[in-house]
Amino acid sequence: MLQAAINDQGQVSPELRSVFVDVSEHCTLPPLPQVAARALVLVQNPETDFAEMADVIEKDPALAARVLRMASSAFYVRTSPPNTLQDAVRAVGMSGLRDIIVAAALKPAFDLDDRFHRQLWDHSLATAVAADTVARTTGASRGGVAFVCGLLHDAGRLVHHLTNPKAFDELHMAERDEPSMDEREYFGASHDVVASCLAWKWGLDPRISNALIAHHGEPGQNPGLPAHLILGDRIARAIQGDPDEERALSANFLAADLDADPATVVAEVEKNLAENRAFFE
Repeated sequence: MLQAAINDQGQVSPELRSVFVDVSEHCTLPPLPQVAARALVLVQNPETDFAEMADVIEKDPALAARVLRMASSAFYVRTSPPNTLQDAVRAVGMSGLRDIIVAAALKPAFDLDDRFHRQLWDHSLATAVAADTVARTTGASRGGVAFVCGLLHDAGRLVHHLTNPKAFDELHMAERDEPSMDEREYFGASHDVVASCLAWKWGLDPRISNALIAHHGEPGQNPGLPAHLILGDRIARAIQGDPDEERALSANFLAADLDADPATVVAEVEKNLAENRAFFE
């Protein structure tokens, strides 16, 4: 098992490091733009103030525009929409900025005219909103690491597709005939490990990398952030039409020991997604 293989200082276990090296050599990982990289470093520094962050973000006009747009959304706005970039940074907060920066860095890798890319982006955004909603039932604040986990949880599938579209299509044809066919046979690493590698390469919170590796586990066996991501993924699948996931939600919430009504959580996810999807486009 590779779960929890990255410690709080971002140090990777020898077993996982060898896998990450192989992923970096053989897969097309989306780069993190320079301004986004600098902003993510500042986000993780408790000494960073809003003015300093605004000074960095304004160097990337596209990122600055996204921050202003998101700060005006119902997902983050508290009183009135911001008038300046510094007001916007203050409105979304450092955690919210991390969400927006990761979304802005990841989004260009998606070709939204491509049917698979569009489905993957829609599912990733739904999972991000759902994981964030689940986390908030445990007292977490809006825009925490669960949202980033949701955005990135299937990034490994995107990387596989970008690296070798033909092999990716062959894999999914094979999976329909032989469910045991493994991504490792085609790409050297499963999509959850590739997503974890991407988060690590981008310098994100180690908890994110660890949760990404665990996101196909069971919520009762992966407490905390991994469970929030697992449930977010399953809620997203349920609201996107998977009847098996919808029927299993109550049992999954019970397994995760969550004191929340699944139907209420799903309704909130659907509401937040409908209100804020356009701000992430």
